Amino acid sequence: MKTKTLTTLLLTLTLASCYKADIPCSVVLIGDSIMQETSGVLGFYLLRRDNAPMLINNSMGGMTTVAKGADVYWAERLANIQAETSVSHIFVSLGTNDASFYKQRPDGVNELWQYMPSALDSIMESVSPDVEVHWLVPHIFLHQGRLAGPEVDVVRQMLAEAADRWDNLNLIYIDDQPTWIDPDLIHLSTLGEKGVALEMISKWESSDE
Repeated sequence: MKTKTLTTLLLTLTLASCYKADIPCSVVLIGDSIMQETSGVLGFYLLRRDNAPMLINNSMGGMTTVAKGADVYWAERLANIQAETSVSHIFVSLGTNDASFYKQRPDGVNELWQYMPSALDSIMESVSPDVEVHWLVPHIFLHQGRLAGPEVDVVRQMLAEAADRWDNLNLIYIDDQPTWIDPDLIHLSTLGEKGVALEMISKWESSDE
């Protein structure tokens, strides 16, 4: 019995010593609660691969693009990550909270318009030109919820203009997938979490072709 156990142990150790995990690149996730919801499913599909990337998850609920210090935070954070590891792709979900909560004035005017372009550029400037950034655009179903329609449109337009300025910025739209949206008209449904994750992976694969 002892001989059999020892043989099994030695075989296990031998196989373990021969196995080397292939980490072809690192993928960084940044964003708000929508990215946070997606990260688990995204990790499941990415990490089950034989050539699974290193997944660096920096998503957190309630995070914005242009709230005080957020643009500096993301730029410095991304720069520091790239200083430590080779990053291939960055997945982003930011902008939804900015459309609703940033410096709402008593007269109802949202002041994000003057800040968001510089915030977008500060994030993109911190990314190496050869790193592909895939940004989930705030969906149009927000119009039906508590967010103001014009503010959502402004965020979407600013992201479109940013994509014209930055060749490595790729936008992901889910406006044709109503079943992906939670009843609160902000977050993702269970189906949406899977759908967005697979859409992000599809964008990654197409950009590598």
